[in-house]
Amino acid sequence: MELSYEDIIDRHLGEPAAIVAHGPSLKPYMETFKTLQHDKKLIVFECNDWFNFFDTAPNYWLFANNEQRIDHGIKNMGMWNTYQHPRNIIQAPDTTILYADSVDFSDKDFVRERLIPDFLAYDQRHFKAHRCMDILKNFKAYVTKEKNLNYRDYGNNSAMWQSPRAQGGAGFSGGLSGGPTGNGQCCNQIIPGRLTIQERLQEITGYSEHYSTGDSAALHMISFAIIMGCNPIYVAGMDLDYALGYAADNDELKRLYKFVQHNTDWQTTQFNMRNDLKVINESAKMRGIKIINLAKNAWYNELEKGDFCV
Repeated sequence: MELSYEDIIDRHLGEPAAIVAHGPSLKPYMETFKTLQHDKKLIVFECNDWFNFFDTAPNYWLFANNEQRIDHGIKNMGMWNTYQHPRNIIQAPDTTILYADSVDFSDKDFVRERLIPDFLAYDQRHFKAHRCMDILKNFKAYVTKEKNLNYRDYGNNSAMWQSPRAQGGAGFSGGLSGGPTGNGQCCNQIIPGRLTIQERLQEITGYSEHYSTGDSAALHMISFAIIMGCNPIYVAGMDLDYALGYAADNDELKRLYKFVQHNTDWQTTQFNMRNDLKVINESAKMRGIKIINLAKNAWYNELEKGDFCV
C-alpha cells in the first residue's frame, strides 16, 4: 500500500529508534539492535545495502541512490542480479520501504501493483518544486547580476548554496543531491504541491530552516524518525569517513569503498554535513526529541554523543 506523510506522523510516538549507517562504529551494536527489534523494543531504520550487514530485515528500509531501483528489485534485474542481492528481499512484508523517487525512476504503477510491502515515495531534491536546471540557470543569473545570494527563492537553507571552495562566492555543491541528472529525468518525478522530505520536516517541527539535499542517507532516516515521533533516536555507524571502511567486509563493499574514495569531495561534504546535522538536531529539539550519536570518535560534534540505553 502506498503511504502518505499523514499515515506516518507520530506513528511511533515515544518509541526508541536506531538509525543504522554502515561505518565501523556500528559493529558493537549489531546483535543488540537485531535482538531488540525482534522483541519489538526498538524501531530500526536501515538504508540501501543493509543486507551486507544484517540477516534480518529492518522496520524501515530507505533507498536514496539510483543504483537500486524498486522495479529492478522486483524483477531481479540490473544491479540486483549483477551483485547477487538476496532474491525477493525487497518483498519482505513486515518492512516499510521509503524510497526517493527523485533518484529512483521506477514506474509508479508497476510499483503500486507489484510491491508487497507498504511504501512511501519521497522527493529529496526539488525544493519548492523547482526543476534542477531552472534552479541552476536562474540562480546563476541572479548572483551574476545582483551579487547576492537570494537562496530563499530556491529553498530555505542558507548554507546550501555556499561551497567552501567558492571563496565567498556562490556554489552549488550542496544545492542538488548528486547534481541534476543530465537528461532531467529526476525532474519528471516532481509532483506539484508535494514537499520534499526536508520541507516536510521543517513544516512539522516548525524550525526556521530545512537541511540541504543531504550527503548521507542517514540524514533522511533521522528525519523520518523525527516525523514518526521516535524518541530517543540513536544513530549508529555514522562515522562519515570512508577512509575508515565499513562495519562488514565483502566484495560488494570493497567495490563501493573504491568508488566513494575516488568520487567524494570531502571538503565540501563535511561543510554541508555539519550544517545539515545542526539543522536536523535543532528540528528534533522543537519536538522534544533527543538524538544520540553512538559514533563517539566521529569528527563532528553537531549531534550529542552518548551511550545506548534501551
